[in-house]
Amino acid sequence: MSTELVELANETCRTLRKLWAMHGQVVVEVLDVDPDVVTVEVRTRAPKWRGFDLSVTVRNALVGMFRDLLPVPIARIIYTNEADGVDGDVRFLPFYSETLLAEGGSTEPLMLVQEVCAQTREERREAFEEAWQNSARS
Repeated sequence: MSTELVELANETCRTLRKLWAMHGQVVVEVLDVDPDVVTVEVRTRAPKWRGFDLSVTVRNALVGMFRDLLPVPIARIIYTNEADGVDGDVRFLPFYSETLLAEGGSTEPLMLVQEVCAQTREERREAFEEAWQNSARS
């Protein structure tokens, strides 16, 4: 596990996480990052979350945000929804892949402005590259 990558990932998607919390009553937190799996916790108390598969929706938003900054093939989503009686349901979903990026998965109900995401990615690229190198050394 790379603590540096986890902190950098959570800071990079801070605005996205705030939007999820404000508009969707959803808490999203990156818990772990390694070369094979990114682990994300998704929690809500909203029942039957607006008809969306929340695990997939959050994953799509994160892929849209990070793209090649987190070139990890699998997302492990730990989903809890107290209102629906779901406690720590674990799903493994594809994360970074050319196919997924080409599909341009829907991020509804939160629309990402790709120009803003691209700017954020470029501002953070050097820090991510350094964090990946540090994690490979440890």
